[in-house]
Amino acid sequence: MREVHVAPMTRGQTWTADAIQEDLVVSYNPATGNVSGIDQIRPGFVKRDEVAYVGTHRHAPDGDQVYIPTYLFVYAIDLPPALQEVQLPSNDKVRIFAITVAHQRYHLWPATRLYAANLAEP
Repeated sequence: MREVHVAPMTRGQTWTADAIQEDLVVSYNPATGNVSGIDQIRPGFVKRDEVAYVGTHRHAPDGDQVYIPTYLFVYAIDLPPALQEVQLPSNDKVRIFAITVAHQRYHLWPATRLYAANLAEP
């Protein structure tokens, strides 16, 4: 029989173990061995852009949202030398944390793979 272990609450955690359990879409019935809710899982999404930062959770007005990772991506935009102004598109889904102007290209690299390299291109 499979034993279920729930980690103890940590200091500052805003979701209780019961709240996390209630929010799960997949459930396992140890008496019957049935798993339900797998059809509710959304397909995985892989963004192959350069990652600058990975957060372990995100913040909301009503508290931390644990197990919902956040990602910051790096984009380089080549601009003409005489450019005086840049106008970015208006999109409420995009958040710009910083813009840096540099004469030379930069490169960041992860300590390990960020996704399975053998996944097919979208």
